[in-house]
Amino acid sequence: MTSAPAGATAADSVTVAGGNIFVGFGNNNLPTGADGKSSTIVKYNRSGVLIGSTRVVGHNDGLRYTGNIWSLQNEDANPNLVLINPANLTQSRPFSIPNPHGGGYDDVAFTNGRAFITASAPPNDPNTKPALISASLPTTGSTLNITSVLQGNASVRNQLTTQTETLNLQDPDGIDSSG
Repeated sequence: MTSAPAGATAADSVTVAGGNIFVGFGNNNLPTGADGKSSTIVKYNRSGVLIGSTRVVGHNDGLRYTGNIWSLQNEDANPNLVLINPANLTQSRPFSIPNPHGGGYDDVAFTNGRAFITASAPPNDPNTKPALISASLPTTGSTLNITSVLQGNASVRNQLTTQTETLNLQDPDGIDSSG
């Protein structure tokens, strides 16, 4: 039976890369990262054997693979991203993520060469700020470039009633880019 390394608790995120499984453990840290504690990212082979682990500062709540593993931290405030090399678990410097909605970020998906990240924990109700952003790595500096894709109060057409409705996206927890 597979187990987590000592001190790794509260498994949250899973991604697969290069035939291995990566699990992010939030370690019961504050989801704002305000406690300064670290989360544990663990690499297992497909048989469940622990291969290695690394720690990232903040509360991990999002892992996705696209050449590197994108590890999102702090879904309620002070968001950051760390890129992890899946082969040797080396890390990039942390990238800060602008958060015009005032909260954090929860999940990332890749499609058509773009990264999309869901915003979480906005302090506004109704939410009139971005609920989904597109993000790209900076060529210089340590802050992601972001563009709003979907506002929390976007107008949508209800497919069942055909009526136009206004969203109030408070915490879109995950995204599926499978198609």
